[in-house]
Amino acid sequence: MSHEAIERINEERERLVALVRDCSDDDLSVAAGDVRIVSSALAHMAFGDQFAKLLLERQLSGRDARTDVPEWH
Repeated sequence: MSHEAIERINEERERLVALVRDCSDDDLSVAAGDVRIVSSALAHMAFGDQFAKLLLERQLSGRDARTDVPEWH
């Protein structure tokens, strides 16, 4: 991954952290689509990041990157 790409990712992460840091409990309870509220959407994003990291680490270490997570997830 290029240095520029890493910089862009870090900038976006910092923007998200600043946004979330300023959220009140009421802000986090606002509807975010038909099914989720803001807090659950953020939790879903965090899970996705950690899951992608796990798969990448497995792949890079030569281990099997398959998971037991159902396809619908």
